[in-house]
Amino acid sequence: MSHPQTKEKDKKVRVFELAKELALGSKDLVSLAKDLGFAGVTNQLSGLTNEQVDALKDRAHVDAAYFAST
Repeated sequence: MSHPQTKEKDKKVRVFELAKELALGSKDLVSLAKDLGFAGVTNQLSGLTNEQVDALKDRAHVDAAYFAST
């Protein structure tokens, strides 16, 4: 019998979902993920761990000016 809390905690976020939340293109987010060394993130359907989501959010906020200018 599984616990719903565990499933929710371990649920991975898809790249396209996070990209939409951050108002970025999926390709831009995949590129950021590669810059951060997340080799398993290859396309918009890749799953992200909570740690990866946090790191990408931090990096996206720092790079927001870059994406606004491209």
